[in-house]
Amino acid sequence: MKFRILVVDDEKNIREGLAAALELAGYDVVTAVDGDAAFKRFHKGDIDLVISDLRMPGLSGEELLQKILGEIPDFPVIILTAHGTLETAVQAMRLGAWNFLSKPVNLDHLCELVKQALANRELVLTHRRLLEEMERRKNFNAIIGSSAALRKVFDTTNRAAPTKASILVT
Repeated sequence: MKFRILVVDDEKNIREGLAAALELAGYDVVTAVDGDAAFKRFHKGDIDLVISDLRMPGLSGEELLQKILGEIPDFPVIILTAHGTLETAVQAMRLGAWNFLSKPVNLDHLCELVKQALANRELVLTHRRLLEEMERRKNFNAIIGSSAALRKVFDTTNRAAPTKASILVT
């Protein structure tokens, strides 16, 4: 699976440097100059991970994190900052950041965090897909019929489905 990462930083050299390093690691990378542009880009729905600076003009990295997690609670966001303190790191983690790194960024460490975050993202997406498949199969859409007898069969099987009971439909 090819993952797409959104890198958000108002400093051009950092934004482009991170993008180049992540592309060399095999990821598809898009960039944004600020939080507002990043949130618009995020809404296209093809982003798997966001790496954002904490302090930016307009929508800050903290506000971007809150907006993203307000829409998709388990979405991975890594926060970067040149003004890293223990308090800001704790606040970002409490808000739901996947991780928090101080600038200058150790690229090897960042790539390892990205790998972990995307592995977790893949598990979450697979889990969600499997739940949807189970729900779809539970609806009996493939069975044609609407008689009272068939509805009674559907009702009985739906009640038995969450249990370990075996049933015989005759």
